[in-house]
Amino acid sequence: MINRSNILTPAESYFIKIYKYALHKKTYPLEEVDKETFQNILEIARIQHLLPMICHAIYPSKAALQYEEIFQTYRNQCINEMVSQVVSTKQFIDLLHFLEQKGLSPLVVKGIVLRNIYPHEHYRYSTDEDLIISAEEKYAYHQALLEYGMVQDDENDIETADEISYEHPDSKLYIEVHQNLFPPDSSAYGDLNNYFDYEKVTIDYHGTPIYTLDFTNHLFYLLCHSFKHFIHGGFGIRQVSDFGLFSHTYAKEIDWIRFRELCESIQVFEFSKAMYKICTDHLLVQPAFLYYIKDWNLDAVDETDLLKDVLAAGIYGASDMVRHHSSNATLEAINRHKQNKKSRGSLFSNVFVSYKNLKGRYAYLEKYPFLMPIAWAQRIIDFLKREKKNENPLEIVQMGNKRVDLLKKYKIIK
Repeated sequence: MINRSNILTPAESYFIKIYKYALHKKTYPLEEVDKETFQNILEIARIQHLLPMICHAIYPSKAALQYEEIFQTYRNQCINEMVSQVVSTKQFIDLLHFLEQKGLSPLVVKGIVLRNIYPHEHYRYSTDEDLIISAEEKYAYHQALLEYGMVQDDENDIETADEISYEHPDSKLYIEVHQNLFPPDSSAYGDLNNYFDYEKVTIDYHGTPIYTLDFTNHLFYLLCHSFKHFIHGGFGIRQVSDFGLFSHTYAKEIDWIRFRELCESIQVFEFSKAMYKICTDHLLVQPAFLYYIKDWNLDAVDETDLLKDVLAAGIYGASDMVRHHSSNATLEAINRHKQNKKSRGSLFSNVFVSYKNLKGRYAYLEKYPFLMPIAWAQRIIDFLKREKKNENPLEIVQMGNKRVDLLKKYKIIK
């Protein structure tokens, strides 16, 4: 029997309960909490990009009225997010109509597809929309986006880049145009592209047809997207609920046998089970997908370490720089696993980074690769200096080791 007592802090425990209520369109009766816990609840919501849902679910509870000044500060931020979301969503729909007139029909993943399955769609704030296109269409999309009024927001070369970003100068609409679901040059997860086909299905968004991946591939993509961030700095609870709500909404359309085969083929089956365990035990009540995974033995899964990591990580592992820098250890552990090599300690991973990852940081390596020992020495000095930036080297090493242990616990690596 898994002991779940004392797993979460009081603020984390309240946050999960409130979020569960929010997902079911209910108001949570937040009553007797101290001021610090109340503010911590809202701060967790902020770093998880879930302020609108949490604020809506606790108002007008006793605590929200008691600490009205604190609540109002966060509520003002969430109102701004919601207004921004409404405006950018409308403009995105206009853009899709414009592209359609040009004979272009991109695959849309995440973003609006996921907002469409939430109880209050504009409460799920998205900073961008992702379009998947073919390499042959990249110039047509580039010209069409510029004609619509978008401007390129990066310096990537249209000819060679796999991803190009665009923004609209008069709004917060931000578009990322991809030729692949994952960066193909990534040694840690570039090969994930090989597991997808690009069959289109259509979902309805208030009368507008949106083309997206078929439901099995899209669910697998959501899992792989979370996995990608997991081996960097981590991912947040919203990615877990995205995964759970999508599974619940499209349970009948998903090929569950194929989904399990895909999970097992890249060794994320235990990881997916932990994700579902968080959904079933902490967020969703009797989700439809439980019928299809009844032989997965979720009762034997300990999701608690993943849940703690998810709550600490923020939206995409960006809660602090210590967590960010610890990704050197998890990325190297994945790469060594792919090479059938034993993972090394976090200190080694943070200092003795590969040539491929160092050449962009130290320009002289591009011309003189044999200077790697000097780059490593410089890396050691830079690593030890992090303490002056409030980035304790020991904490980075400890975080890296802890997160490599998570990879082992959920059988992603040995």
